[in-house]
Amino acid sequence: MFSIRLAIQSIMQEKMLNLLSVISISIGLFILSVVFLVVYNVEKLTQELPEKFAITIYLNDEASLSDKRNIENTLNSDPLVKSIDYISKESALVELKTTLKKANYIFESIDDNPLFASFIIWLNPGKFDIQTVKSFITRVKLLKGVESIESNEKLLETISSLKKGLRVSTTGILLTFVCAMIFICYSTVKILFYRHGEEIEIYKLLGATRLFIRIPFLFEGGAIGFAGGVIAALNVLFTYYFFTARFKSIIPIFSSLDIPMYSVYLIPFVGLFLGITGAAFAIGRLKY
Repeated sequence: MFSIRLAIQSIMQEKMLNLLSVISISIGLFILSVVFLVVYNVEKLTQELPEKFAITIYLNDEASLSDKRNIENTLNSDPLVKSIDYISKESALVELKTTLKKANYIFESIDDNPLFASFIIWLNPGKFDIQTVKSFITRVKLLKGVESIESNEKLLETISSLKKGLRVSTTGILLTFVCAMIFICYSTVKILFYRHGEEIEIYKLLGATRLFIRIPFLFEGGAIGFAGGVIAALNVLFTYYFFTARFKSIIPIFSSLDIPMYSVYLIPFVGLFLGITGAAFAIGRLKY
């Protein structure tokens, strides 16, 4: 309790220095939180992609019943495939006429059905990967009776590249800001240590141990980091609800953004850890 009281007294005596440190840490944690939320939502989008992503296999008119059965069996045996829907030429034409019911005149001059029978494939989220999908499409193209395959490979490649780029950049940002925040706490505690030099000398003369003298500075570093984390967490919540409430009707992607509340609750404790770490480095390098 005495160490905590000393830490509180030090914080109150050096208000401006501690306030600047808290603001700096809160800004760093806020930026890290925003980066985390961007990566989290991109990963979530990628995981949900298989539910919205389908591959359509068009069959040529020469495909026999045995060819169709062979294609269906091959697809069902592949772990990438979650489910298959078969659409015959006749069903495809009926669906097209329903879609273009206001333009039925288009079909008046068409005697034969120009459409192809097809298999629509829904992918298994657990096996979803850009390279796996590409390999799967290559194998299916070689099957007898397959006319062509329609898929959004470009979309997959774009998302895959985005994920890789985000992971690399996130790692760099994370390391940079973590080091910066630790350095802020390190510098703050080191300055405070020297400013309280006379008090420390008195404690030494009274027989205080090194641990007794250093513990208040650990508490102070932790308090600075925790306060910065609380401010950052509040800013994250405000920014999230502000943008989703104000722009979700204008920019639809904002309505699909998600924020895991556990990550918001963790921000102050991340700040606490960084503050204690910076303080520990500072007092660990001091000699007296």
